[in-house]
Amino acid sequence: MKVFTTNDFNGYWPDGTAAIIIAPDEATARSLITAKLRQLGFSLQLQPSTPLLEIDITRSHLLVLQDQLDAAALP
Repeated sequence: MKVFTTNDFNGYWPDGTAAIIIAPDEATARSLITAKLRQLGFSLQLQPSTPLLEIDITRSHLLVLQDQLDAAALP
């Protein structure tokens, strides 16, 4: 399995929402997040251009998923 993250989509609040997705590949990760958004009542799905960042789980590090300055920027 792989770990992906994105913070370039809207959830309940329109200022960006972050998610961590565990899936075997990026296509499955996109399907999982789209299904979850629909389950929560959002009619959104991730656009093909929405970046998903694969997290390197072989080393210790920190990723800031969202801050007030730039909610759509991934490292």
